[in-house]
Amino acid sequence: EMELHTIRARLLAGKLAKAERGELGLPLPVGYVRLDDGRVVKHPDREVQDRIEMIFQLLLEKKSLGQLVRYLNANGLQVPRRSYTRPHGVEWQRADVAKVGEMVRNPAYAGAYVYGRRKRKNADKSTSRYSPVPRSQWHVCLQDKHPAYISWDTVVRIEGMLRDNYAEDARTKTRGIPRDGSALLHGIMYCGECGHKMCVQYKGCTRYICNRIAQI
Repeated sequence: EMELHTIRARLLAGKLAKAERGELGLPLPVGYVRLDDGRVVKHPDREVQDRIEMIFQLLLEKKSLGQLVRYLNANGLQVPRRSYTRPHGVEWQRADVAKVGEMVRNPAYAGAYVYGRRKRKNADKSTSRYSPVPRSQWHVCLQDKHPAYISWDTVVRIEGMLRDNYAEDARTKTRGIPRDGSALLHGIMYCGECGHKMCVQYKGCTRYICNRIAQI
C-alpha cells in the first residue's frame, strides 16, 4: 500500500510539473483545435469564431447571462458545442444558461492555459462532482499560450460582473442584478437596523421590507 501511494504521488507530481510548463494536454473548449505538432489554434470555421466573439460582446452589453440567453434564442442564434461525431468536431445547439455560462467563464478564451480551476467536492473522492475554486487558488495560470478571443481584462470584468449579479448579500455583499419593477432602489437599499439588503413588495403599493429575521 505504501508503494502504491508513493507511485501515485510521483505520478501526480509529474502531472503538476508538466502542467506548470503548459505541456499537459488539457481538453480544449469549442472554438479551438490542437494541431499535430501540439500547437493550439482557433477553429478554422469562421462562423464558429464569429459566434464566440459575438457571445462575449453581447454579454458585456446585456450585463447578465439570462438577458444574453433570451436574446440569442429570440434571434435564432445557436451556440457552438464540441462534438466528437459531427464534422469539424462542432454541433450547434439552442442556448441555455448552463451552456453559455460554461463558455464565458472559461479563461482559455483569453489565450490562457489554466490547470486546477475545479476541485472535487468531497475530499474522500466519494463523488465525481467538482466545484469551481477562486482564481487565486488555481494551480497553474499561464497567459498568452494560444490565440485569444478576448483579453484577460475582459475575463476579470466578466468574472466580477457575474459574481455581482447574484443577490447573496449575506455572504458576498454583492448588489445583485437589477430586476424589473417600479421600485427605484431595488437591490441597493439596506436595513438601518440589521444592515442586510431589503426586499421589495408590490402589494397594493411599492414598499421596502426587511425579512432577514424570517430567514434566520
